[in-house]
Amino acid sequence: MSLQGLRAVLIAGALLAAAAARADFQAALRDYNAGHYDTAHSEFLALAELGDCSSQFNLAAMALKGQGMPQDNASGVGWLEAAAGNGCQQLVGNKLAALSAKLDAQQARTAAQIVGRYGRDALRAAFDQANSVAKTIRRAAPRLTLGVTSQRVVILSAAKDLIHAPAP
Repeated sequence: MSLQGLRAVLIAGALLAAAAARADFQAALRDYNAGHYDTAHSEFLALAELGDCSSQFNLAAMALKGQGMPQDNASGVGWLEAAAGNGCQQLVGNKLAALSAKLDAQQARTAAQIVGRYGRDALRAAFDQANSVAKTIRRAAPRLTLGVTSQRVVILSAAKDLIHAPAP
């Protein structure tokens, strides 16, 4: 496959993933509005782990309000910081500074851990690392089809002879 063909496939895959993520976000929002906070939390978390700032913002709101979990200002601030860094600065607005100022040292560390794992820089580093691994695997086994998510390399399909090859 040519480089242009590979780009076209990757773009199409990204568009499909974005459409699926948007559908999942709508389901999470429906569950949230229906008061099914545990389910909504799980759905928002799955999207937030991929860097969806709207889901990160909603996790922050749920943590700050104690919806589906005990109230947790540290997690709320961490998710707000991640959301702002991932493109939802307008949603976060000016709430972050005041909330951050109220955290004690342990709570600030908890917030920093969330940002360290789900903030823009962390997700970019994880994506770059996963992409590097995917390239290495692709060079070693060029007939594999790989998908890269935020923190995982997923083998989507493989040629039958690679799957059924006898053990060395």
